[in-house]
Amino acid sequence: MISSKNEYVPMSNTVPIMDEVENWLTMLEKDMKVTLDDLLKKALKSQNLDIVNLPSQVCCLSEMIVFSENCSKAIKAGKLANYK
Repeated sequence: MISSKNEYVPMSNTVPIMDEVENWLTMLEKDMKVTLDDLLKKALKSQNLDIVNLPSQVCCLSEMIVFSENCSKAIKAGKLANYK
């Protein structure tokens, strides 16, 4: 995959090109989702965000998820004001 910002993301699996375009595109779409899902999981598991090797959209989404989780924890602990 190549993003509009020219970021190259290798697919997790190869998708064979077939005569049935609808089937081929469905497989391509599915593998694109699997690839991005795998990268997001990798980003969330790592301690440090790897901005060199991960697509920017995955990095941004990962940071938003971590921020939301931290806000939830701070709210539950009654310390949201301290989380600025």
